[in-house]
Amino acid sequence: AFILCQGYALTVGENVKTTKSGAATVPLSIRGGGENSSVSGNTNITLKSGDWGSVMGGTKKGGVSGNTNVTVYSGTSVRTLSAGNDGTNDSDVIGGVGTLKLVGSKNCEISAIKGTSIAKSGTVLDVTEYTAPNKTDLQNMAAEAGYAIYSDKNSKPEVIVPEKPKPTVPKTGTPYEIS
Repeated sequence: AFILCQGYALTVGENVKTTKSGAATVPLSIRGGGENSSVSGNTNITLKSGDWGSVMGGTKKGGVSGNTNVTVYSGTSVRTLSAGNDGTNDSDVIGGVGTLKLVGSKNCEISAIKGTSIAKSGTVLDVTEYTAPNKTDLQNMAAEAGYAIYSDKNSKPEVIVPEKPKPTVPKTGTPYEIS
């Protein structure tokens, strides 16, 4: 199951606990866009706590005309993190820059960083405010997925446009509780 933001900004505050319930086998996931439609403008997701499945700045099928911005704070757990879309069509693009930003001094537990979607101006991992022990591991994971790394506030990253993505299939139809 997904929280579909449809282009509206989403902030999950501190001390939020997400719990799988019923037959759920993976945590709840989030998309900055929607399921089968494009988003006009930017998407913004900020996670300060919780245990999440996949978190994507974009949509499943369709583009985002602006930038996608996903910010994850220390202590948050995410199985798969992406600034992009699930889509595999040429129309499933991000019109601007796809940015993942990590903040804090404790580890963000991230299992995978994906470079899914085509971002016209590239994808960036911003770790200028992230000093956790796993910083280098996450930078390497992002670089392998085609992200430029922005680790110094005084310089701009070299932007690398990732290859066309491979599709992913989310699990749906499972009940969740957020408290």
